[in-house]
Amino acid sequence: MSANDRGAVTAEFMVAMPAVILVVALLGSLFQLGLARISMEQEASGLSRQFGYGIALQASGRYVVETSVRGHLGCVQVSLRGPIPLVSEQCAIRSGN
Repeated sequence: MSANDRGAVTAEFMVAMPAVILVVALLGSLFQLGLARISMEQEASGLSRQFGYGIALQASGRYVVETSVRGHLGCVQVSLRGPIPLVSEQCAIRSGN
């Protein structure tokens, strides 16, 4: 190793490390966003079934729920407000109508 190469590995590590940390943080955030989306889809599915049967809707407090009727379908739109807003809409056949 010559005198000109001294510290080159450390300098390359210091340049590359912030990029690696940024990529890992981004992947972690995307994973959490995916889990939130799955949870919201499950909530919307259950609420659409409740609405279709005429049962009073009981949503968790973090979601904004809107209902609509389209012919013989009862639809529920579940929204999650935040930096990246998520929206899911599920419809179910209304029983007794």
